[in-house]
Parts: sequence; structure tokens; C-alpha cells
Amino acid sequence: MLKIKQFINKQIKDILNKGFKILFLKFYLLLKLTIKLFLLFAFGIFVPFIFILKKKINFHFFELPTDRIGCFCAWEPFILITHFNRKLKKKDKKIFFIYHSKIISNNFLLDLYKKKMKSLNSYYFLHGYSFWELLTSSYQFWTGQKIKTYFKARIIYYPIFVKTDRMVFLSNEDIDKGETILEKFNIPKNSKWICVHNRDSEYLNSQKKKGYMPHQDFSYHNIRDFSADDLIPAAEYFTQKGYYVIRIGSKSNQKFNTKNSMIIDFVNSKYRTDFAEIYFLDKCEFYFGSSAGCWKVAKIFRKPAYLVNHFPFGDLFVYPWKYPGIFKKIRLINENRIISIKEMIKYNLNQINDENLLKKMGFEVLNNTPEEILSLAIESEELHKLKDTNVQFSIKQAQVFQEMEKSESKNFKYYKNPIGKEFLSKINL
Repeated sequence: MLKIKQFINKQIKDILNKGFKILFLKFYLLLKLTIKLFLLFAFGIFVPFIFILKKKINFHFFELPTDRIGCFCAWEPFILITHFNRKLKKKDKKIFFIYHSKIISNNFLLDLYKKKMKSLNSYYFLHGYSFWELLTSSYQFWTGQKIKTYFKARIIYYPIFVKTDRMVFLSNEDIDKGETILEKFNIPKNSKWICVHNRDSEYLNSQKKKGYMPHQDFSYHNIRDFSADDLIPAAEYFTQKGYYVIRIGSKSNQKFNTKNSMIIDFVNSKYRTDFAEIYFLDKCEFYFGSSAGCWKVAKIFRKPAYLVNHFPFGDLFVYPWKYPGIFKKIRLINENRIISIKEMIKYNLNQINDENLLKKMGFEVLNNTPEEILSLAIESEELHKLKDTNVQFSIKQAQVFQEMEKSESKNFKYYKNPIGKEFLSKINL
């Protein structure tokens, strides 16, 4: 009774503070919940059939995320865990019924994964989303037994990408198709290119309009954004070294402001397709840019990746990676100075990614400058040219690792990943 009273008081308080707009939203959510509960009851008619079938066939449902490209890359660990690990351990054969999110961030990548899983048998793809979501939820509602797993990326899976060979490949027909796309962008055959990317808010905003988490405020993610213009000096440098530069992405609210014909604003091109994006990432020399989802596609193709504007700082070390990256700095506002790495760790700022919280604490996040990004571009091109995979840590870098070990964030395993040399030399330890 007390909980019901507290719930009612909260609703009244919300309405008084935010007005009738929140009242209509709450009514909509209540109506939506009522309909869902009704359907859960109605779908109970299928529960006995599933219960009997499960006694005869060993199966399980999986919902796999396709709505965001970074989460999409969780499919590879899913295959390794559900197929190869089971085969290695000689477990009983299990059938996997798979359905994915209503929104698909890249249709061609979905096709690649489907082909891979179908070749391994025991995977069966289900059309539609709402029906299977209600069916599996209803089964759990009536029986208390979980019959579905929502499989998503977790930090514990990250080492998979450096310990295993790539799992999905473009066919010969796909490669031929990709070469015809090069002509549309005036890229000569046998050219080399680098894929670059900057994160902005346009993708999530556009997906919200399609119904993806429509009431979720994604502004907390904006702290990871930076301007496409900040990549231009690096892009110009790459072209001087003979590479084409392709700015990838699904949506963007910015344009690449350059007249260099070797720099291609693919994300805003009329020739942009899901297939072309995957082709460019698959065949690039390396990836250079933000730590948003696109770089994880490069990762599933086992491409070198050099990350800029990484934030928060601690996330640079939550997966094993041998390619240097740089991170956003933090300024203490009232003293107008950039804090040291030791201070980041002291105040546990190496894991905070909420801009509002940082401001309340008196801090401001600073993007990498175009000059800092250019310095990493020079380092990355030199490493790539030398094919140098042996990381030589400086004394200062070793000291950074020692400081990271003092972090209070015990839930993260820190790897000794390199930081851009010139950038690190100018950062206070």
C-alpha cells in the first residue's frame, strides 16, 4: 500500500513540476503497458505448446541488437560463444532461434552474419520482432522460466577481437561490386584508402524519429562528439602520402569542408549505401577517428584502428589494443587549467561520461585539437608503413599504467594500450 501511495505521489509531483505535457506522456506509457500486459496474457495460449516442444528439442531464443552499429558487432562473440565454444566443449547440440531489433543499422552487415551462421547450421532466423518478443516474454511471464536471451556487447568479450581470426568475409561477387562503386567516387582501381569518422548526434536523433527509444534523452552521448573539420588536417596529410580518405558513417549533421578530390565525404554522398560502407571498411588500410560504433566494424575485419577524442580516458584501456590513441582532456574550470592523469584517477574521472555530472563537479571536457589529431595521423601512417606491431613503451607511458592500476574502478580490466607519443609528451602525469 505504501509503494502505491509513493507511486501516486511521484506522478502528481512530476505533473506539477513539468505540466500537462508529462501527463500525456505518462498516459501514453500507461496505455502502452496495459496493452502489453493484455498481449502477455493472450499469448499464454502458446505456452503449453512451447513447454511440450522444449521437452523434445533443445532450443533457445536470442534477440540480437542491430539498431546501433557498435552493438551489432556483438554478433561475432555470439557466434563464438554459442557455436565454437560449445563444439570445443562437446556439448549437446542446441538449436538457436534468432530475431533481431526492428531497426537495422546496416542491412549488408546483417546479410554477412546470416550467411555465416547458416553455414554453421543450428541457427534459424525468425522474421518479425514484436511477435517473438511477446511470445518469449509471455512464456517467462507464465512459467517463470527464461527462454530468451538479449545478447549484447560486454567488455569481457573484447579480447576476442585480438585473439581470433576474422569471421565474416566479402564474396568475390561483393568485391567485384565494390570495385564498380570505386568508379562512382573517382577512385582508381588498386588505390589505397583510409576510413575516417567523427561522431555526432545525427544517427541517434534520426533513429528516435523512427521509433527507437523515442523518450530516451541521448544528449549524455554528446560528450563523445567532435567536429568533422577537426579531421581535415589529418585527412590532408594522408592524401599527401598517397591515400584516399573516406569519411564513413550512416548519418551526419556536418559536412567535410574540403576541396581536395582525394577526400570523400561518403556519409553525405548520394552514392552512400550500407554495402559500400562495409566494402570501404573491409578494404581500407586502416581506420582513423572516433571510438563510436564504426570503428568496431573495422575491428571485426581485424583492421588497424587509431582512435582520437576517446572519452572517458579509462575506456582507452578496457580492451587489448596495440594501436595508439588519444583522449579528450579535462579542464578544471575555476582554476582554468587542464588536470593531470593522476587527478583524473584521484577524482575517478577516468570513467565518468556524464557531461552534466562533470559540470556540477566543476570540470569541462576539451576535444583534441586538429594539431593533436594530425600528430597521431603522422604517427599512425609511419607505423602502418613500417608494419610495426611491436609497441615500445616510454617511461611516461609505463607510469600511466601504474597510475591506472590505482583506479577505484575495479570492474574494469586495464590493458597496456599505447597512447600517441607526441600527445602523451604534452600531458601532465
